[in-house]
Amino acid sequence: MADDQAEGMSLEDRKDLVRQSERTIDNLKRILAFVFSLSFGLAASRIFERLGPTLTDPTQPFPTIGVLLVHLEMTSVFAVTAALFFHQGAKFLDIRYAKEPISTPTPAGFAFDFGVQMLTMVPFYAMAFSFGKDVIASSGYYWLFMSYVTLIVLGLVLLIISSIPRVRHTIPQEELKRELTTRIYWFVMNSFFLMLLAITFFASSSPNDSCPVGLQGGPSLFLYAFGAIVLVRDWMDYSRTWPYIYPTPANQIDKLKKWPMNNIERGNAFKWISFGALFLIASATFIILGRIYDYHHWTIIC
Repeated sequence: MADDQAEGMSLEDRKDLVRQSERTIDNLKRILAFVFSLSFGLAASRIFERLGPTLTDPTQPFPTIGVLLVHLEMTSVFAVTAALFFHQGAKFLDIRYAKEPISTPTPAGFAFDFGVQMLTMVPFYAMAFSFGKDVIASSGYYWLFMSYVTLIVLGLVLLIISSIPRVRHTIPQEELKRELTTRIYWFVMNSFFLMLLAITFFASSSPNDSCPVGLQGGPSLFLYAFGAIVLVRDWMDYSRTWPYIYPTPANQIDKLKKWPMNNIERGNAFKWISFGALFLIASATFIILGRIYDYHHWTIIC
């Protein structure tokens, strides 16, 4: 059983076990917060580096409204997505290791779970770096887009790997049920939005091999669409997983569950996994057709 380590313990000892678990996880969350803050600091410095000449040199042309809107939208893509991933990563550690019933961790499983959280942060540094004036001047927002695609692909890979039984430790049934629903949802949702981004990029670039992420001649419709798709994805992620991640009274959980979460729980898991697999195959197809991965090509084009 997942709670074997607490069997035979007094109530006071059990409470102490929970307190010690909470302190351990709080320390890990401080590390996560520090690492995330570094990416926010890098993004802020790159943004102000780009804005500096415009704000201090009267001879510099002021960006058009369209360009300003795109800059604001891309900044929102980074900030909202990073905040959401940090929130969910922190809550994952809380629920897994510092909430009754306590899971029985193994050294490998504990290290793996924390490693997944750390690896997920890597694309955010690339996203933060992409706000630099030199990067945008040479390739528009390609590197921000590519970093975001990498984030979703990496998340899907880690999601699949973490579902393999051999890398997991003993987890309470209650947690397994909650985790299964959220994992299936994340798999389907991320595959769908990845497919949507890949198709949109392909459609925007394919007619004349044009640059859909550049700012020369004004921002393209793709950049507006990219920002909108990402923010909708973030909202779908945040709102649908709310009763599974945020502390919610037991008598309110079922009321707060929304489609497709409640449908997944009704025994339709295989159907949704099949949808996710189809979305993922379509994503890979359009990523290849659109040459999204070919940074050398897009650096030249943009």
